[in-house]
Amino acid sequence: MLGQKKIKVFVWAILIICIYIISFFEVGRVRAHSGGAPGFDCMDCHSGAEDKNIEINLIGVPKNYIPGKEYLITLEIKSDNESIGENQGGFAVNVSDGRLLVVDKMNTQILEGYLTHTKEGSRYRSWKFRWKAPSRVVDEVILSVMGVASNGDFSPNMDAVGTERIKILPVKSKK
Repeated sequence: MLGQKKIKVFVWAILIICIYIISFFEVGRVRAHSGGAPGFDCMDCHSGAEDKNIEINLIGVPKNYIPGKEYLITLEIKSDNESIGENQGGFAVNVSDGRLLVVDKMNTQILEGYLTHTKEGSRYRSWKFRWKAPSRVVDEVILSVMGVASNGDFSPNMDAVGTERIKILPVKSKK
């Protein structure tokens, strides 16, 4: 009888520990320094307003797209905001048409419809991804980016936040 009671207590303890661990990881996923930015709400926590001390560069974005073509894009965040920790920054990217594709699964991910950094990816300020242009011609595609240059202290204070919007037009057809 005493042995059965010990087994029940042990099973309940394991169950409670498992629930705690699962809930910890699920809640942690949506925090920028531990899983990625699930939208353009970076400024809700970081600095509270757009910072002029940040430059967002998108390399490889065409001025005019060819329908259905994939483009390799490098996103770079530059800032004199230095990090005191291992976390350097983060980002969220959205596109009005076409598809964003992950190139580096270790450092980038699609989360709730946005391309963003992973926990490992927050150690950098440069990331690569692909954009597949829409298969049909649309008047314009808007590529929107929000970037954070973190100071690495795991607080929202003194991080630089910036945004960039790029309009991409279709290639003009020859008539």
